[in-house]
Amino acid sequence: IWGDGPDSGSCGVDDFCDDTPNASEPNYTCNLSADTCPISPGLDQVQNYMDYTNDACMDTFTQDQKDRIQAIMASAPRRVELNSSTVCNVEPTISVSNVLPTSIIEGSDCDFTDITIAFKIVIPATETATATLVNNGTAIENEDFIFINNSVTISAGSVFPSNFVTLRIYNDSFVELDETIELSINVMTTGNAAATTETYITTITNDDEAILTPSDAFIQTETNTTSANQHNLSTTGQVYATDATSGNIMLDIDNTGGDDYGCTTVAVSRDAATAGAAAVAYNGGTDAAGFVTAKTFDVTATNAVTGAATVNFYFTEAELANWEAMTGQDRASISVKNDTTSEVQPVTITAFGSDSKLSASFTSGLTGTYYFGIPATLSVGDFELASTISIYPNPTVTALTIKVKNSDLPSAYQVYNMLGQLITKSQINNAQDLTIDTTPFSNGMYFIKISKAGNAVTLPFIKK
Repeated sequence: IWGDGPDSGSCGVDDFCDDTPNASEPNYTCNLSADTCPISPGLDQVQNYMDYTNDACMDTFTQDQKDRIQAIMASAPRRVELNSSTVCNVEPTISVSNVLPTSIIEGSDCDFTDITIAFKIVIPATETATATLVNNGTAIENEDFIFINNSVTISAGSVFPSNFVTLRIYNDSFVELDETIELSINVMTTGNAAATTETYITTITNDDEAILTPSDAFIQTETNTTSANQHNLSTTGQVYATDATSGNIMLDIDNTGGDDYGCTTVAVSRDAATAGAAAVAYNGGTDAAGFVTAKTFDVTATNAVTGAATVNFYFTEAELANWEAMTGQDRASISVKNDTTSEVQPVTITAFGSDSKLSASFTSGLTGTYYFGIPATLSVGDFELASTISIYPNPTVTALTIKVKNSDLPSAYQVYNMLGQLITKSQINNAQDLTIDTTPFSNGMYFIKISKAGNAVTLPFIKK
């Protein structure tokens, strides 16, 4: 509305609006008596929106200005479509109202981290809307995390969500890359509510490391049931079980079958100190050649799963060498038995520095106590034999009788004292051979080893 000619003070330049007074320059203050073109009628129109005064001063468009604006809006190519534009329309948008953590350190036990997520909508919607969270990150739902109450309702005309959503992130011990939870919102409605386009990203930072050499960890040799290790063994992957206090390695599990064992506890359940020697009897056996290692492992899984898994058990050189010295056996002959499932598997021995890893694959589940010895000692057949044989009376005074089922005779027996010394032995050729004269025996405890078809069972008895 002021002069924009080539010279300052162009009072005669036309703004094509006859109802605006001439002005030679812009006004920056609300001076109602300003008159920059005194030769022209009227004062400067400082109240006009086209001047540069402050907002409180402006309140006027003249009629000619209005007409000119409407003409431009109706016919100018770059302006005509503004009349139908919805860009400036505000719609009810559902978003997350609280700040989510950008990263979380993933623990190595069976615990979890809960994050509460709240939705918001500032403008009420015309119809009821249901909002849910969707993950587009690398983390896997129902494995790395779960949603709890992942359905939020916002009623028509309301700005109050029905509930919070809980994002539960599970700890695990798998050696893996960092993972991301990338959340977006999905909205179901027949009204005008919409989901925000914003995404919410939380990185799960892995803190588990593979134990590949002795420099990574020492081997656990002592019982540690009070500092056992826990793992959330829910999918495919490898976990390393270490003492919760010292960090010493016990075993590692490669869950090749991908089965969900749930929270799984690992401990060394017996050692040479608690057993009294580096090699000890198994199932009452008295022959030192059949003794098992003092060291045993307990694995306890929450879920009863009979899946496939490979386990590496860690032994020091001293543990294996002392077992060999006491039994006269070679470590190459060792097998491992899960005493709960009765599964016996040969082991593959590989070096762990100057120590060893004993590796075996199982298909009947993980829960159980693991014993290490020669296959003849650990054989499942020994227990099948045990189910068909018993002895009586026990205690005995003059005679001990071997009782069998279905007249199925064993082949031989041997009697040992508490020192492992052979007292007597005999082949069993008929029913009369099932009765043993115990009158020559001194009072005390003995063991009778009964054999058949390469299997054996050892039973204790007392002579009075």
